[in-house]
Amino acid sequence: MSSVHRAGTIKEQIYSNNGKQTRDLQRGVPHATTIDSNPIPFTLVFILLNMLRQRNSDSDSSTSSISNGSPTNSSPIACDSAKEEFARKVFCARRAFVTVQFGGAYIEKLILTTKQRLANGFPTIVDGKVHLEPTEFQMGRMMVYTKRDFRRTCLRCNQNFKVSRDGIQPLSSAPVCSDGEKLLHFHVHDQLALETVRDFKFAPKVNKINAHTSNELFGLDVEMVFTARGQSVGRVTLVSHTEAVLLDVLVQQTDDVFDPVTRYSGLTHERLARATWTLDQARRAVLNEINEKSVLVGHGLNSDLKALGIIHNRVIDTSVIYTNAGRRPSLRHLTEHLLGYKIQQNSSGHCSVEDAVAAVRLVIHGVNVPRFLAPEYQNLHMNI
Repeated sequence: MSSVHRAGTIKEQIYSNNGKQTRDLQRGVPHATTIDSNPIPFTLVFILLNMLRQRNSDSDSSTSSISNGSPTNSSPIACDSAKEEFARKVFCARRAFVTVQFGGAYIEKLILTTKQRLANGFPTIVDGKVHLEPTEFQMGRMMVYTKRDFRRTCLRCNQNFKVSRDGIQPLSSAPVCSDGEKLLHFHVHDQLALETVRDFKFAPKVNKINAHTSNELFGLDVEMVFTARGQSVGRVTLVSHTEAVLLDVLVQQTDDVFDPVTRYSGLTHERLARATWTLDQARRAVLNEINEKSVLVGHGLNSDLKALGIIHNRVIDTSVIYTNAGRRPSLRHLTEHLLGYKIQQNSSGHCSVEDAVAAVRLVIHGVNVPRFLAPEYQNLHMNI
């Protein structure tokens, strides 16, 4: 059965633009006393020791399935390497220290503006309507199609092709495209139906139940597969800033899967056949964990939100904040060179938990060491 890891909450003193305040956080951060602008050394030692104890007990954490009658599927794909355990514990201690010392003031500076969200392909509300603008890498491509539009544009070869009246692309008897390694009998597109875009959802407003998630970081990663109707969500993962796995589910496919893209998604036809979650259920589960003030973090997060059908204004995209001379470094490159460990090493494909955690860590690293961020973010610590 697929499970969702949950844990108790604790109190933590933090700093924000409005001064010190106390709020409930997800598990993983020890109780911290208020510290001044020059914290004494034993504070970090105290946090480190507590975080080591906390992480040692992680394997014993209880799990529970998502409630409200949602179905469950097979267990999430294991992807946590034991050899990274100590490094992770030390990082968690540093993260707790950063959270206590800096709070949300620096994080706010990394949140993309409306202009940045539009330029980077995030679903964004403009004049009361959902806008999906092409990124600089998608210029000339239509992002949305209407009921009477049967033309699509291939992501790989950039050729236009036609689908049937019900939006399905049949497999061709002869190769029509290539992924750079082999010839393929189908095209791939990520265009969305206008009706689908109009049905995009928002995170709930802040209330007494979800108030503790305001301003908190949540790492999101979505793995995609290629179907007869285009790209489709295959796996959805959400982690907290403490790296607790809040959601990790496989999603049912309603159309024939041409390619599960195993080397990237980590998914196979067999795993997808065991999925019992619908896309709408996965989306609702994500939105149930956050509110409109929560901060979603990811690498290439625009694609994940578009695929899930979610509009969210408070987002941090590590591919944007670490842009270097106009180039978007890969998550794998950033993790290895900035965090000091390797991800996406498994021959069976990427792990969405690993990727979501890496994105959260990179944001925290950027708060610690802003000189590695894109130039416009390198004065992160000024005027706080």
